[in-house]
Amino acid sequence: KQWYQRRVAITAGNVLKKVLIDNNIAVGNVLKTLKAKSDIESFSKTDLKRFFCFSDDTIKILTESKFLSYVNGRAFEFSLPCSGNYLESLSKGRSEIVGILSRKSSHEILENELVKTKFRSCNLGVKYILNDLVGRGNVLTIKCGMGNLVRLVKVRPSTSKS
Repeated sequence: KQWYQRRVAITAGNVLKKVLIDNNIAVGNVLKTLKAKSDIESFSKTDLKRFFCFSDDTIKILTESKFLSYVNGRAFEFSLPCSGNYLESLSKGRSEIVGILSRKSSHEILENELVKTKFRSCNLGVKYILNDLVGRGNVLTIKCGMGNLVRLVKVRPSTSKS
């Protein structure tokens, strides 16, 4: 399984290089910047232009070839071809669950109630997305008498001294 994942990553990397070369995009600059910015999950269009020197046409080409995915109408994420649909579905599922919890006055709901809901724009299971959100720290599950309670974690703005 590990060799297969490695081969897929190498193949995807080669396809990315080909797309970049075919469209006269500086491959070295893109790869070097990706390594330097590996801690950043997503980039705004301005960031793509500033860090990677991408033009609007380049962003369009990479989006159409599924190497960039536009997430929640605000940012771009780099992705591998054929995983873009999965990442898009995952992102939409996260948004739907967070939206459901945000609309509740207490920002919490019983897990069995949440599992009964049907996603509108996500084809992944509710439990799968819920486990992802728990792992990311976006929600908490609390055992109570009626089952597990799912609570939205409030994000506090960081106070940095700079």
